[in-house]
Amino acid sequence: FRFRGQQSFSTSDLGRVLGLKARGSLYGFRQVMGKLPFIGAPGSHRFDPVELQKDVVRLTRFYKRSGFITPEIDYRVKANPAGTLVDVTFLIHEGPSLTLREIKTAMPPDVTLPESLVPTWHALETDLAKGRGQRFGDAEAATAERRVTTWLQDHGYPRAVTEAGREIQAGNNQVDVTFRVSPGARRRLGSVTVEGNASVSDDVVLRQVPFRVGDWYSAAALGEGRTRIQQVDLFPQVQVGVDSSSLEDSIVPVRIVVQESR
Repeated sequence: FRFRGQQSFSTSDLGRVLGLKARGSLYGFRQVMGKLPFIGAPGSHRFDPVELQKDVVRLTRFYKRSGFITPEIDYRVKANPAGTLVDVTFLIHEGPSLTLREIKTAMPPDVTLPESLVPTWHALETDLAKGRGQRFGDAEAATAERRVTTWLQDHGYPRAVTEAGREIQAGNNQVDVTFRVSPGARRRLGSVTVEGNASVSDDVVLRQVPFRVGDWYSAAALGEGRTRIQQVDLFPQVQVGVDSSSLEDSIVPVRIVVQESR
């Protein structure tokens, strides 16, 4: 890869976008070692000019998804004297990118968060706003959207949905982002049942989890509970979750399924 101007991504990041793959370093040595038992020979990496054209399209789309407005992707191909090997150099000019001008969240008019959650919600909004003035593409939008949804699902809203809306200011290459949030109803945890434990009592399993009956639903707490139980050598496989049909109720039961090792 050769860049005209700035370089925003590592060559390894860009390499993962490509369909063409280089044969790698120490190829001759790996060929010799591949003749030994139990060591596979290096794979064959055929040069395909059609795939090269597709890679130009892939790189262009990658940059556009990353917030760049008019990326320019070209290439040079150089063959060895025998015509059996080619080196491919991609020439990249990233060009201007969209920058974040404004970011905000919006809830339906009839939805309000409990007073106890307002300070931490505002802290999340403040943290999201730190991205102002920085490049903003699909990956950044997905990350911010996931943060909003995760926050809600960790504070009692298992049905929370977040959708990002973007308005591009064409004159100055800036974008305004609004996250339309539908938190749904807030739920508490109901009964906690344990299945699959033959050697130990339910209490042994429940001592590992960071939640109790009556706590607000938290996806993070359920995940942490699964991790803690699985750290017990007796339980190599653990599932912690709630019945999706129960999410319509104000109380959601938790089901823990463990598989004991021999």
